[in-house]
Amino acid sequence: MDTTEPPDLARLLAATPGKFSDPHGALTNTPEFMESLAGALRWLEHPNHHLITCRDPCYPPLLKRANGPLGLFVDGEPLLLQQPSLAVIGSRNPSVDGIANTRDFVRALTTTGLGIVSGLAAGIDSVAHREALDCEATTIAVVGTGPDVAYPLAHRALQEQIAAAGAVVTEQWPGSPPRREHFPARNRIIAGLSLATLVMESAIGSGTVITAEAAANLGRDVFTVPGNIHNPLYRGNHALLRGGAILVQSAEELLPDLNFIVQGALSDLYATHAALVERLAPAPFRFPLEKPLVGPDYYSLWGALGETPRDMGTLSSMTGLTTAKLSVMLMELVALGQVIRNNGRYRLSLHPTAPQRARRGT
Repeated sequence: MDTTEPPDLARLLAATPGKFSDPHGALTNTPEFMESLAGALRWLEHPNHHLITCRDPCYPPLLKRANGPLGLFVDGEPLLLQQPSLAVIGSRNPSVDGIANTRDFVRALTTTGLGIVSGLAAGIDSVAHREALDCEATTIAVVGTGPDVAYPLAHRALQEQIAAAGAVVTEQWPGSPPRREHFPARNRIIAGLSLATLVMESAIGSGTVITAEAAANLGRDVFTVPGNIHNPLYRGNHALLRGGAILVQSAEELLPDLNFIVQGALSDLYATHAALVERLAPAPFRFPLEKPLVGPDYYSLWGALGETPRDMGTLSSMTGLTTAKLSVMLMELVALGQVIRNNGRYRLSLHPTAPQRARRGT
């Protein structure tokens, strides 16, 4: 008799071992658990429903570095979790200005090819998701419920739209209702999936501030929009600014910082998902360039370049490219204004329309 576990059951065990035993280590076999298990296996039968574990090649590397959960339930396209993305988060009860600013930022940022990550909550989260969908950009909703449970209920249609065009992600089993204890973990996933986090509006002690602090603890940049000092919806933003977040007043101000971050992420991603990078990033990654410079060599070079000037020997060691090849590539980038050469050393130039700003920790 074949005693091999069904593939989905084995993956559930690998992704959520704690669900299969009680605190004393005994195997869980209660009727409630068996019903939950059967429901999860039924959910996974759908071709658009996936369970990815931290051992799978499509598990997002940024989240793995952030010690993400062992497994993720994904309703949608799992590969989109690899796309360089920005978390856009904020208040559940936003102001008129907060809504307008969120739309403006998302509309501008999605033209670069960035995906938008948020939490499907009422307020700023849902505005960010809807604007990304309207712009036909990738959006990823990280939820604190099962992937088949809409919360709030009024967002069921929006959740279905995101699953069809992007991805709905959670570590909770199908059928899991919203519980307060699920949301801190959901916030950590939002921070872990994203290259950086943009806070539109937040009150002191809110989930938005907790998510931003989680991003900062991971070493990721946190960008914050300033507001009226008398408006409680901006007190969380101002507290984050005092803690080292980067003040931004327009999407254009974000581009220099994001350019550095995105090019490094694409360099890492190219090694395992070259076809996805070519589809997402034709030029590279649609940050302003006058001619397309794509391919693994350019992505390696983008990953090695940064704000710190480096000489040709260092760049050759970091990329594995010969100095002759690097010379040609760097000449092109210098001519395009994307790289600055000074005394035989090279660094990325900032976007010509945006001023240089202090980065976290400086």
